[in-house]
Amino acid sequence: MKIIRDTPDQLILASVPWLLSILLTAIILIFVAVGLSLVFDGDLMGLFFAIFGGGIGAACFVAFVRRVQVIFDRRQQTFTIRRRTVFGYKENTRALGDVDHALIEHTTNSDGQRLDRPTLVMRRGGGDLRMPIVTTYSNSNHSGDIVEAINRWMGDGDLDSEPHAP
Repeated sequence: MKIIRDTPDQLILASVPWLLSILLTAIILIFVAVGLSLVFDGDLMGLFFAIFGGGIGAACFVAFVRRVQVIFDRRQQTFTIRRRTVFGYKENTRALGDVDHALIEHTTNSDGQRLDRPTLVMRRGGGDLRMPIVTTYSNSNHSGDIVEAINRWMGDGDLDSEPHAP
């Protein structure tokens, strides 16, 4: 995820997985091309190769390629999270005042490596509700930059991992 626009009136963050999309498309095309080449040479196993290999690549494309855009708009007093996948488009708009701050959520993978994701902490009556900006955790260092930009834009500069006291 990266910062697209950072002005006093608007903060726009976006994640567009171009490299992953191109890589998975290339994998699909390679498997299908090799499989069809084998079929045209008389080997019917090529059909299995094309369908199975291309199908796994297509399944990975559907599962992992997601575009996310987050728009904080001071003029309209809203924030919007837009998600686009192969199957459709979802947009969730809420009042900007519902956001308390952003933080980094942490987890570890099976190898013990730390993974992060930026998350918004929403004000909810007496308790806080966490709303992840992206659904997956990552080992990139961009989560801290995103959280810092959100908190700075909203007037709160800390990067803590715990919600503020109400």
